[in-house]
Amino acid sequence: MPKIIPGTRGPKGKWRKQRQEVPTRIHVNGNSIKNNIDKENLEPVIIIRHGWSHKIYCDEVEIQGPCKLTYSPHKSMVGGARVWIEVDPNIPIIHKNFAVL
Repeated sequence: MPKIIPGTRGPKGKWRKQRQEVPTRIHVNGNSIKNNIDKENLEPVIIIRHGWSHKIYCDEVEIQGPCKLTYSPHKSMVGGARVWIEVDPNIPIIHKNFAVL
């Protein structure tokens, strides 16, 4: 390991920082449900969020392990959801989309 002397200028070092384990969150998009009433091509209404930036839109979700259903009326999730399912990031999740007829 190199010997590192902290400096006073420039950005802080980004090495040796542990990645924060953010749970996978699953929630239902209410706006998509409202929009699907009058459409023939339906939009997926379930959103799976892996971490902060990765999103998967789907119609069906199968969780292969323990999970937690959360309702938080005063503190919403990043997308504005008040009810969501939290799953450990290491648990596999199977997602499916309906075939368009």
